This record gives sequence, C-alpha cells and structure tokens, in this order.
Amino acid sequence: MIFKGRNQIPYAYGCYGYTRGGGKTWHGGQDIVGLDDVRVRALRGGTVVQSRIVTDHSNLTWEWGNYVTVRTASGEQDIYAHLDSRAVVAGQTVKAGDMLGIMGSTGNAAGGYKHTHYERRKADGKTAVDPSAVSGCANKAGTYGEAPSAGDRQYTATPLVGGLRLRPYPEASDDNCNGALAVLEKGKAYPLVQTRNGWAFLRTGENSGGWACISEADSTYLSIEEV
Repeated sequence: MIFKGRNQIPYAYGCYGYTRGGGKTWHGGQDIVGLDDVRVRALRGGTVVQSRIVTDHSNLTWEWGNYVTVRTASGEQDIYAHLDSRAVVAGQTVKAGDMLGIMGSTGNAAGGYKHTHYERRKADGKTAVDPSAVSGCANKAGTYGEAPSAGDRQYTATPLVGGLRLRPYPEASDDNCNGALAVLEKGKAYPLVQTRNGWAFLRTGENSGGWACISEADSTYLSIEEV
C-alpha cells in the first residue's frame, strides 16, 4: 500500500469512477489517507518521469499540486498527487516501497484534507485504469491495512546537498533566526523526529537538533528513509 500502516478512503467521492459537478467531472483515481504515516511510497518500481508542481491554470495538471509520475516496467504510469513535498526528481529510478514525498493537500485537493490522489494509467498516459488492484484498497470508502505496533518505526533524513542549514523553527530565515544552529553534512543520515509542512526536525546530538527544509519548488534537500 502507499502508506505503512492503515490506508483510508474516507469518502465515497474519493473512489475511482466517482463523478462530481453533476456528472461533469470524472475522478480517475483513489484519494487515500495515511492514518499512521505521512510518507508516500511507490507501489511499483520504475522511472520517475515527472516530479513537479504546475501553477499555470491553463494546464489541468495544476489541480494535482505537487505530483510524481512513475513509469513502470510494463509502461503503465502511476501518479501520486497533492503531495506536501516531493522526495524524488525526474529521471530517478525507484523501487516499490521507496519514498516519493509527503502526503498533503496541494493543488485542487477535494475536501481540503491531506491525502494522496493515486491514479493508474495505461502506457498512453491518458487512459485511467481502476487502481484498486495495485493500491491494496478496495474501491469503496473504508480503512485498509493494520496499525503498526507502537514505537517500531524510526526514520533518518539524509541531506542531498552540501551546506543545508538547521534552524530553530521552520519559519526562521537568515534575517530572523540569529544564524543557523548547524550546517548539515551531505550524505550523513540524521535521526528524524518529526515532519511539519515540508520541514523535518533532526537530531544532531543527544540534546541538540533543529529544523531543515525537505524541499521547495523543484529542489529536494532531504531523503527520508525508515531505519
């Protein structure tokens, strides 16, 4: 499934094939919420062909907000939309279970709640297919999967760039944080405590830590993995 632990389709309108606006708008995927995890994981391996956000409303993909498209070995395309942030770039090879981003509500996310719109398309990139056989969630409102045991999940965050600064709080900038707490080492894995709105709180020592930006625009700064 997309999320570790419980995956939920809260509302019937989040199912594949639902129509909105009096039947005018076709819903081509499933809107899935991670109840125990916010990290969106690839359901199938392949090549990332798109990792972006579109702001031009003349391009209908603006409705997906931050989204990632993976082309699988069969040629089908898996689309993960409304992400809060993205953790992969176009051209990258991923395998099933790899983290693609963080669940969010960017773009035209129905209902205003954080979720991931998962869409499965044929090799033509246009024809939608019922995604339930791949998502592990039946095409109806409900909760699927089991909650993980308490305390069995630990994560690390690895800087993908040099000079990434650690801040005392997410909103801190060069002008108001009185200097960075630390400069993180590229390629070093730091214990991850929590994420919030595209930021990650990392531990750099037993009693020290701070916030680092996960990604912004088309740049990804941290790779988050389960230990």
